[in-house]
Amino acid sequence: MRRKMLSAALMMCIVAILSTLSISSAHATPPTTASGDWTYIVTHEEITREADGNTFIYGEDVGTWTGTFDGTSDETFIVVVHRSGFMYYKGLLDFTGTVDGKSGTLVIRTVGKYDPGTEEWSGQWVIISGTDDLANLRGQGTFRGISYAVEYSGKVHFDPKQS
Repeated sequence: MRRKMLSAALMMCIVAILSTLSISSAHATPPTTASGDWTYIVTHEEITREADGNTFIYGEDVGTWTGTFDGTSDETFIVVVHRSGFMYYKGLLDFTGTVDGKSGTLVIRTVGKYDPGTEEWSGQWVIISGTDDLANLRGQGTFRGISYAVEYSGKVHFDPKQS
């Protein structure tokens, strides 16, 4: 009898504690496909150094995005041009616009390469952070195309809002 009362009291305490916890049913939205075009114009470019036959170029560009991402961007980047003609690139861009009808800004990291044999750029992008309605947008994907006009694709989703 005493054991049953102790078990019942313990169960009531557990129920009381659990009922005071704020259990959120918020979940991330399922990933959706992102795709479209990203065109850009280089606005500044300068050779910052040369070493062992490689040339390091700092640059800036402005871009226009259509498709899932609809807006404009400003990007700073570094390109390493190897003596073979291959180029590797790393950029950080600030996007302003809409994604799935929600507006705000995003910071997107881009990395890629240029193959002189195909005359094509290819690489990856990942969302680092966002503001306003895009503060909880997460995503990553790839891009591919000729200079100044590439197609992007990937997956995006919205994380639950943090309180």
